[in-house]
Amino acid sequence: MIGKIHSFSNERKNGRIIYKKANGEGDSIIDFIYSDLKGIKQEELRKGLDVSFEISNNKAKNIRMFYCVLPRESEEIATSVEFENYGLMYNKVAVPSNRGGFEPYFKARYENYNVVIMNNNSLRSVLKSVREKYEDMVKSYFMNGSFASFTYKPDIRLIIGTGSASPYSNVPLMTFHHIYGIPYIPASTIKGIVRSYVMISNYEGNEREALKDREFCRIFGSDEKGVDKSKRGIAIFLDAFPETEPKVVFDHFTPHYQSYYTSKGEMAPVDYDKLNLLDFPAVEDTSFKIYFGLTCKDEETMARLKEWFMEAVK
Repeated sequence: MIGKIHSFSNERKNGRIIYKKANGEGDSIIDFIYSDLKGIKQEELRKGLDVSFEISNNKAKNIRMFYCVLPRESEEIATSVEFENYGLMYNKVAVPSNRGGFEPYFKARYENYNVVIMNNNSLRSVLKSVREKYEDMVKSYFMNGSFASFTYKPDIRLIIGTGSASPYSNVPLMTFHHIYGIPYIPASTIKGIVRSYVMISNYEGNEREALKDREFCRIFGSDEKGVDKSKRGIAIFLDAFPETEPKVVFDHFTPHYQSYYTSKGEMAPVDYDKLNLLDFPAVEDTSFKIYFGLTCKDEETMARLKEWFMEAVK
């Protein structure tokens, strides 16, 4: 089994491990004694330490540190190559964390930086190429329709994609483009914001009511629940890429009462429970170019779409 050290006592020479149940439904806690630690020194014990163990007579046995190793050839490449794709550096390359578990190589490399400005030569070339590609694509894509472009620069830090499941112990993922390796705002996110704004403004947030409206379905499309069944909408949104070199920062939050929540209420929510500092990445002081439009000529609908977008991002 794989788990984490939940608590321990050097005085009593025992402790507890928290781990996922075999069926994946919730967490379990199991006791251990120090004599069953294999290769782990007393001074190395800490809350959150990743361990592997066996279960015998409802006790944890043969407890060892859990870590991943690479083949020697892979390790030599991974530690010597200068990464130019920030997405791979963040989402694919994991290194051991000082707090236990693993964290992105991106974070370990730039941990002492207040702001990470992505500005290597390869990235500047990528941004230039993306701009030129999108300008040509927009002209051809909306040849028979109309489109609008906006420069969007958030007033505060922008969090993108941290809701995705993360393999890291204390750091959520971030949305990087899988080819270009830069932060971007997916087209589905932009469309979702505008569509949600229209539903809240006109249908009290009720999607069922919105899908009964043929005009709503004509613009945004619908599935089989829509009034016209499955239908593609005339509004098209494109991915939004940075106009300049993106700036990434690490912000923090500290969930309280971790033992209470991880034990499903079996342990009391006490103020002396250790806080678990979590880092999450955000984009700061970065402008994005946003394109959207219609696949047909419809000036009235295009004007409404622009207005909805401006109100939605406010």
